[in-house]
Amino acid sequence: MMNNKLDSLSVGLLITINITMVQGLEIQTNKLNHSFFKAEITIIQQEKKYQKNEQPPVPKKDGTSR
Repeated sequence: MMNNKLDSLSVGLLITINITMVQGLEIQTNKLNHSFFKAEITIIQQEKKYQKNEQPPVPKKDGTSR
C-alpha cells in the first residue's frame, strides 16, 4: 500500500515539474519572439531612414539616370 502512495506522489511530482518546465519554456520563447520582433522593427526603421536620406537618381539629358 505504501508503494502505491509513493508511486502516486512521484507521478504527481513529475507531472508538476514537467508543467512548470513547459511554462518556463513558453515564457522564454515569448521573450525571444519579442526580441526578434523588436529587432525586425528596428531594421525596418533603419531601412526607411536610409531610403529617406538616399538621393534620387539624377536624370541625364538623354533620358537615362546616373
